[in-house]
Amino acid sequence: MVSATWCRPVLGCLIIACKRSVVDGKFFETLFETFFKNSKLVCGVIGIVVCMLNVTCSVDGSEGLSISPKGDLVASAGEGGQVQIRSLASGEEVLTLQHDGVPKRGGGQSLSTLSWKASAVFSPDGTTLASSCATLPVKLWEVKTGVLLQSFANTGVGCDLVFSADGARLIGSGMVDMSGKQRLTLWDTKTGEVLREVTVDIQLGDAAWKRDCIQAKFASSGPMLLIDKKNGDERSLRVWNTMTNKETLVVEMVQRSSPQWCLSPDGKTLVIRESSRNGEIGEVHEAVSYTHLTLPTTPYV
Repeated sequence: MVSATWCRPVLGCLIIACKRSVVDGKFFETLFETFFKNSKLVCGVIGIVVCMLNVTCSVDGSEGLSISPKGDLVASAGEGGQVQIRSLASGEEVLTLQHDGVPKRGGGQSLSTLSWKASAVFSPDGTTLASSCATLPVKLWEVKTGVLLQSFANTGVGCDLVFSADGARLIGSGMVDMSGKQRLTLWDTKTGEVLREVTVDIQLGDAAWKRDCIQAKFASSGPMLLIDKKNGDERSLRVWNTMTNKETLVVEMVQRSSPQWCLSPDGKTLVIRESSRNGEIGEVHEAVSYTHLTLPTTPYV
């Protein structure tokens, strides 16, 4: 419950802003001006924001939600490696899925420092749900029955899951262990075969370590996959044809050029933006270059 002590100054600020906006239309200018002239108002806003965040994160004890493609189901992933599937229309629980191997609370057992909160994502056709939990194997479940279809090893801590457009491939990326080493794994969802692995071995605490040292994006249609790998000052974009399981293109870059990229929905075009700065203090000039690539589908040599 938000305290009235915090609400009064914030509401007062909003009233002042509304009154002035009627006169000169400067609602937001007055809102910010009033906030920063009164520290209590700033504290009030912070207090309300914190309360809102607490409420948002405490619904069903979960932070991860995934809605099915048809919009009829929602997967709610929570603590203890549990995933609940509910009907959006009625709110009733349809299935409860459980990752085995999660340490139990109490009973004299000590919990590890890992978070055992699960995460889940529906396949593009909505028939399959992929879920992960800490360092436990990634699971593939049949949504209709709750039957376990596949169990994938080679996962990481806090594994992010992404399906390909046709659901035939699944990517899992995260830290391999608490050292900070990161790994991305590409699986065949039918056979469970590991098709591709990419790792970045930078220790947690190193200045070069970033949470997103490895990122991947599937094309919205077609078989193309782009993997963005950052290793210190080195950076590379690797294009992968997931149907032939072959790498078709490698683009080497450097981090200091602040590269940005965009993959077309059909996976046929890649645009890269790079920038560089030169000049003396006070007269720094930024040079921006764009590279437009038509992606090959045949293997890279």
